[in-house]
Amino acid sequence: MPSNYFQPSIESNAQKLTKLLNEDIYTDLFNKLNNTTCVSYLKRDSHWNNYGAYLGFKEIIKDLGIKVENFEITEINKKREFNGDLDNMLYPDGSKYDEQIYYTFDNSFEFVSRFKSVDDIIIQTTSSHGEDSALVFRDSFGNALLDFFARQFETVEFSRAVPYQLEKAKDFDYVVLEIVERNLPNLLSPPILK
Repeated sequence: MPSNYFQPSIESNAQKLTKLLNEDIYTDLFNKLNNTTCVSYLKRDSHWNNYGAYLGFKEIIKDLGIKVENFEITEINKKREFNGDLDNMLYPDGSKYDEQIYYTFDNSFEFVSRFKSVDDIIIQTTSSHGEDSALVFRDSFGNALLDFFARQFETVEFSRAVPYQLEKAKDFDYVVLEIVERNLPNLLSPPILK
């Protein structure tokens, strides 16, 4: 942000919501992401980088009571090849590439659904190394979580469908709702929940 940008003194939507939510059902990632030694967000994009997503994933599974990750990261590479959404909006004719972190894992997963891209409305995965099942309601921040959740659980359904199909929850061991702060007002606008 420019040096002349000042953070407003009013409470954000996330700060207001945090006061109302029970810690048993809410994972607050603000402290984790703000107190890291490495950059956890893309500089030229409005989303977290893969490192930030990994930190978020670890906090979520910790809060779900899961003690062990069903995968190991065997290699970490950084490449300046990510085309950020902020650059596309601000500089449509001449954007620069952002640096993204890429992980190599010791195991894999398979797509059960017809996968085209991380923006698919429904993505289903299976992993022979994973345990249990998870339903992950998500927005675009959930794109970077896919590699982690798909390896952690035997089966995962990632859903961008709105309204959220809550009746599916009974078919899964764990249910996660990932939502970025800018989308919080959508929770107040029916019919986001079904």
